[in-house]
Amino acid sequence: MVDKYWIQNIEKAFKEYDDVACVGGKILPIWEVSKPKWLKPDLYIYLALLDYSDSVAYMDSPGIWGANFAVKSEMLKK
Repeated sequence: MVDKYWIQNIEKAFKEYDDVACVGGKILPIWEVSKPKWLKPDLYIYLALLDYSDSVAYMDSPGIWGANFAVKSEMLKK
């Protein structure tokens, strides 16, 4: 499920941080049953889960997943 403000938040991020090439956000699970006790945060990458908190973070290398990110079109043209 996509947050109802997803597009607005992406647009806002590009406007506020005009020096970024792409923006991304959280990918959180909706568990049908309780999360397994053995599933620790270091395994979340294998489920494409992502949560860097609500803070803005600048990254020098890719650290976001395709399920929740957008790239400026001018970056793709380069």
